[in-house]
Amino acid sequence: MDNILDACRKTGADCVHPGYGFLSENTNFAALLEKNNITFIGPRSSCIHQLGDKLMSKKLAREIGVSTVPGHAGVVESVEEARKVATAMGFPVMLKAVSGGGGKGMRVCWDDHNLEEDFKLCTSEAQNNFSDGRLLVEKFIVNPRHIEIQVMGDNHGNVLYFPERECSVQRRNQKVVEEAPSSFLTPDVRRAMGEQAAKLAKHVGYNSAGTVEFMVDASHNFYFLEMNTRLQVEHPITEYITGVDLVELMISSAANKPLPLKQSDIKINGWATECRVYAENPYKNFMPSPGKLAQYIEPEHENDPHIRVDTGVVQFSEIPVYYDPLIAKLAVWGENRKASIEKMKTALESYVIQGVKHNVSLLWDVINQPRYIKGDIATNFLPQVYPKGFPGTVLNDTLSLHIATTAAIHKMMAIRREFTVVDNDGGAPQHDNVFIVLHDNKIFNFEVYEENPDENPFQFEVEVTVGDNKLPKFIINANHFPGNPLFLGKIMDDKKQDEQEEEEEGPAVKEEFLTQIFKDNSTDYRVAICGSEFKTQVYTPTQYVMSRYMPKHDASVTLKKICSEITGVVISVAVQPGDKIYEGMTVAVVEAMKMQNPMHAARDGVVKKVYVVPGGSVAADQCVIELE
Repeated sequence: MDNILDACRKTGADCVHPGYGFLSENTNFAALLEKNNITFIGPRSSCIHQLGDKLMSKKLAREIGVSTVPGHAGVVESVEEARKVATAMGFPVMLKAVSGGGGKGMRVCWDDHNLEEDFKLCTSEAQNNFSDGRLLVEKFIVNPRHIEIQVMGDNHGNVLYFPERECSVQRRNQKVVEEAPSSFLTPDVRRAMGEQAAKLAKHVGYNSAGTVEFMVDASHNFYFLEMNTRLQVEHPITEYITGVDLVELMISSAANKPLPLKQSDIKINGWATECRVYAENPYKNFMPSPGKLAQYIEPEHENDPHIRVDTGVVQFSEIPVYYDPLIAKLAVWGENRKASIEKMKTALESYVIQGVKHNVSLLWDVINQPRYIKGDIATNFLPQVYPKGFPGTVLNDTLSLHIATTAAIHKMMAIRREFTVVDNDGGAPQHDNVFIVLHDNKIFNFEVYEENPDENPFQFEVEVTVGDNKLPKFIINANHFPGNPLFLGKIMDDKKQDEQEEEEEGPAVKEEFLTQIFKDNSTDYRVAICGSEFKTQVYTPTQYVMSRYMPKHDASVTLKKICSEITGVVISVAVQPGDKIYEGMTVAVVEAMKMQNPMHAARDGVVKKVYVVPGGSVAADQCVIELE
């Protein structure tokens, strides 16, 4: 905070917009700027104090008649008190940091079994993130929706509410996919929620952007959860469906101007979806994945106003271990919900991220789930849809063929560019056109012919045999260029050529698919489809014969080592040499990207050696504890 204040003095800045990080809800930071006559583009410090504190805001909400979640009236000081309160209230309960947000310092306790560990983790996360380790306990509403109302106030007593945002798809109590409006609310419920949100904000003289969050049950009963006294990460989808620039209104309000809109001016136009693109591994319980972005290509949005990418990274940027793993916010707009989902699908398929693990595959899969498409979502959507964890894209014959075709055509085009041989008669250069693709435990035999390389070097005739099954011949237009991993395949209609030539607009596209392809070596490739990467081998006939003589890699692993799955800082170590441990026991805690991640023993054993100490750093896959 002092550094920002110093920067303002040196540059002559007279105002600060805090974004949507933790300082945006920090009462002390807002008060510090006010004290130094620097405008805080956000609510007054007194508003943050009253509404940013979860205990105080709940008390205030109850007093003015806003529906609230049942909970304990004060701070719980110890594990014993938390256990007593939770037992009296009835499990499940939510342990929650009194200050802050963003899913930090929050755990759902389904029973007494993990309450002690969760209490310690929540307290530590809250202290580290918000400098306030206080916790509260409230009743956890099973299977609720998380729906929030955007509000905007000014210094003249005006407060507006905006159409809701549905934020129910979450992991670790942090939003993953958001949409506006919600497919669940009726106009009457939408109005009632908006009016209660505005009532709460107006009661304290709220004078900027804020969000009132509610839990909504299956009967449309809604309960005040908390208020985020800042601009939300997901604000672009509200801007998309209303046409209102929320940041502009924040600046205008900070300049002491009255809001230029009336409540009746705010309408819903179309549908917007936002996906949060995180540097994390969805296949391993969303473990953070810091590192360098070796390749980074955003969906094309410069010429499309209906795609928006908000980010602070470029290619070769470092995703550090110290901050939230958010890479970007990807938002799209469509005329209706179906159009918005389809727009997002295409945008995710064209998002290229290499160098770190990311959640694009999960995001794509979520918005293609039948439950999501029907609007049947709740905060437990992810664990219900993926009870054993996210498995990745499930391949079928069509997707497997698209992957194999991508690899074969890419190989053909690469050979055509890099290596040609003049035939014995001195004619046109010739090159391989037969390829063996190994993928999904299948062998694909391809014969690829150039249709008319002079007029259309991207059109090919393809014959494929999978095992003993010869597939129908097809013609494909391959939109794929050197240096760009995107591969747009258009399989053309199989009508007779003379019928196609009679059509003024040319042959029709029968099927279209978008993939990404990455070359690891001369035969090994990775092809991404629907956001998930799959390993594929592509051989010329000669390479395939030679591959049989290559030594096999020894992939054996030992169970004698407990290794960190992430790069981070060691918070605690619970064992020492000679200790007996048991399967599932927490042996250490590693913090990465503001989240504390317990390490558990995979089997019973005796500790032989401990390689780390609290406060030290640890790399992904580094051995932390060795067993006898």
